[in-house]
Amino acid sequence: MKRIALFFCFILSFAAHANNIIVNGTRFIYPGNEKEITVQLSNTADRPALAQAWLDNGNADATPDTIT
Repeated sequence: MKRIALFFCFILSFAAHANNIIVNGTRFIYPGNEKEITVQLSNTADRPALAQAWLDNGNADATPDTIT
């Protein structure tokens, strides 16, 4: 029981740190003829924040260079 409580405290601490980055949109359409799109992020905190994004096709065995 103690491990479960510790696990949830650990997970909830990440949510508290990630609430200062806002993605300005819920869906992003990637046109087939474009090489890139712009996604706007806003940092609402007083301190710098770091964000990471990736593409995923659902295949857990795929390497990053095969997702195109």
